[in-house]
Amino acid sequence: MKTLSWNVRGCNALDKIRLIKRCLDQVRPDVLLLQETKIKEEDFSLFSRKFHSWNCSLVGAQGAFGGLAVLWKGSVVDVTVVRATRWWQWLKIKSMQLQTSFFLFNIYGLINSNLKKQVWSELFEILSNDKENVFILGGDFNALIRPLDKKGGMGWNRQSQRDFHSFVTSAGLIEIPFKRGEFTWTNRRSGFLNIAEKLDRFFIAGDWLECHWTSKAEILPFTGSNHYPISLRLQDDSAPERCPFKFEAMWLRDGNIKSLIDQWWLSLFSKNFNS
Repeated sequence: MKTLSWNVRGCNALDKIRLIKRCLDQVRPDVLLLQETKIKEEDFSLFSRKFHSWNCSLVGAQGAFGGLAVLWKGSVVDVTVVRATRWWQWLKIKSMQLQTSFFLFNIYGLINSNLKKQVWSELFEILSNDKENVFILGGDFNALIRPLDKKGGMGWNRQSQRDFHSFVTSAGLIEIPFKRGEFTWTNRRSGFLNIAEKLDRFFIAGDWLECHWTSKAEILPFTGSNHYPISLRLQDDSAPERCPFKFEAMWLRDGNIKSLIDQWWLSLFSKNFNS
């Protein structure tokens, strides 16, 4: 199962819609999390029609700020919105591929430090009251954890960053590292004026050790926003691998090939049937 998360900084322009569709065609996620859509409630139906092959649920923007959206392919995942606020969507995901259910949060960390601290408090309460289920948190947290998460600009050790670090530690969140890339946001300036930060992430919490999942997170090289999209692939590591069938033409030279295939095939069937 693949999840794509992106702070798109507005979905109102036609060129941005085309960019998102191109990203979907190339990455082919099962679930898409969008932050800072800037879509108001009265424009929900218009946005949905532009992605008519996807199911979607949205949280309206406040003026020209914020806005959240989750889009999913109903043929491969079932998504239920448990609860939503201006800053996060709490989703229950049922994956046909993983053959299990888990909770997924689409998060947008606002700039205001007090509101951000309120978001961490809300999420901590939810996570601390449920240790049995698996939770995955993804999105634009708009916060840093360590000095290496920032390049250029002023220092990182502000109170809002300490609050975020405390939340991550107290909630027992485990960050899923990116296979390549370091920073997910840039101010788009060059030289010594360039600032880059790691603001977008995936975390996992809860009883995830029982899932036997392998995970792969990546930063994707799509432009069109000052944030890069990030993807997360989850795969059931306990599922048996399928071995492709191979046939060599030279086998036809053996006159006993038909009887040998019959023996191999009946033996394989018997082994699988009795296991």
